[in-house]
Amino acid sequence: MDKIFFIGKLPSPIGGVTVFNQRKLEQLNEESKDNNVILIEPNLKNIFKIIFSLKSEAIKHLSASNFIIILFAYLFSKPKTVIFYDHNSSRHFLSLVGWKKKVYLKFFLKCKNIMLVNEHLKENYKVFNRFQDINHKFETVSAFLPPAKAELKDILHTYDPRLLELYKTTLKNQQRKIILTSAFQPNLDAKGADIYTLGSLIDIFAKLAPKYKHDYFLIAIASYPETSFSQEIRAKVRSLTGKYDNLIFLENDKKIWPLLQVTKLFIRATTTDGDSVSLREALYFGAPVLASDVVPRPDGVMLFNLEKDDLSQKVDEYLGSY
Repeated sequence: MDKIFFIGKLPSPIGGVTVFNQRKLEQLNEESKDNNVILIEPNLKNIFKIIFSLKSEAIKHLSASNFIIILFAYLFSKPKTVIFYDHNSSRHFLSLVGWKKKVYLKFFLKCKNIMLVNEHLKENYKVFNRFQDINHKFETVSAFLPPAKAELKDILHTYDPRLLELYKTTLKNQQRKIILTSAFQPNLDAKGADIYTLGSLIDIFAKLAPKYKHDYFLIAIASYPETSFSQEIRAKVRSLTGKYDNLIFLENDKKIWPLLQVTKLFIRATTTDGDSVSLREALYFGAPVLASDVVPRPDGVMLFNLEKDDLSQKVDEYLGSY
């Protein structure tokens, strides 16, 4: 039985990349029943396992962007045995200089394929002087893989009774009552801007909740890192928790895809993006989506500009016309 290695982190925390990794691993197991698919999570205790896997002739799916892993893959992997997944980590390539930039290029030259979650990411690779030598390796694949319906029951058990009742009642009545946004964790982009526009969205939801009393405004935040900005967002969440019956904060790595079946509007207001898994999930479950135009978005998504448009007004107008 041949081996296939998958190097990537699984939830938790729940985020676009970790959810993709979990579902990709499940897909590989389904499609490769004659092969032994081996997961190796990229952490310090697995360093020697990673090196061993890279040295082997087996195919390696590398869904991790840590530079140390990239360096090991360049040093130890056999040519054309690594399939690399770019979930938007290439946005940092412009800042690469010196030997690190050379390592990345030599790694890509050894890769079998470079899987881009969005076509526009290919532009990021043009910083390398041998771009033409890797141009044939690119493939564009969606970061979205449908969720396993078998996990629904376990996910619902993680919801508190109030949210569970909201989900069941709304689903039973074939209604859509939730306005939803989600974030892997509060964070700032390279320019110091709020990546998920969380601060503004919390304010917008708190402003609109009293106006639309029959709808539910839900903000899902998987985790809070120990940064000053993250703790600032956490404090804002704590100050508003319980203020309105229809303003809900979902935390601690709760999966949101069941709620998308009863979502009236999903908002993706990021300052940068790859191919958002949560956005794709929303479309998959028929939820209308309003998203920033920072990257090409799938067909059917309503777009807005973070600098030119008033997001609060956009959401208000949509709900008012529903």
